[in-house]
Amino acid sequence: MDEALLSEVFHEDARYIHGEQTGAITDFIAYAFDSLKSFESTQHYISNPLITVEGDHATGETSYMSYQCGTGAKGVGLGAYQDTDAAENVIVGGRYLDRFEYRNGQWRIIERRNVRDWENWHPADARQVLDLPAFARGARGRTDASYHFLPADRAGSEGK
Repeated sequence: MDEALLSEVFHEDARYIHGEQTGAITDFIAYAFDSLKSFESTQHYISNPLITVEGDHATGETSYMSYQCGTGAKGVGLGAYQDTDAAENVIVGGRYLDRFEYRNGQWRIIERRNVRDWENWHPADARQVLDLPAFARGARGRTDASYHFLPADRAGSEGK
């Protein structure tokens, strides 16, 4: 949940295609964070990147799985698909189809397409990590332990 750090992955003029939603990456990042803030916790895994480089351009496909824990906000983001007011957890599997460009000494994404392959919605369990004491669980954003433990170049551009 670090909007600034996520923004560094994309060129400023990058575009995002997510189902029927297409537009500037800055608009999508704002939408995504608004949606994700409505969940109590989230986690996002990416794996199996396949990247082909041709000069200063590249294409890639990367698998992902995301987990959103808690109530969500009905009508917002992933919550737009909720048909109940009950707390639900959402697991989504899919792939990112990316176009990269090398500019000013940096590779960044210029276009990202999100392809969802499956989703799993289920009632939220009362026994969640949120019941753990604060020192034993991760935090969302720059209060997380990684920002205070990892060197600045690994924890994000702003470091601690």
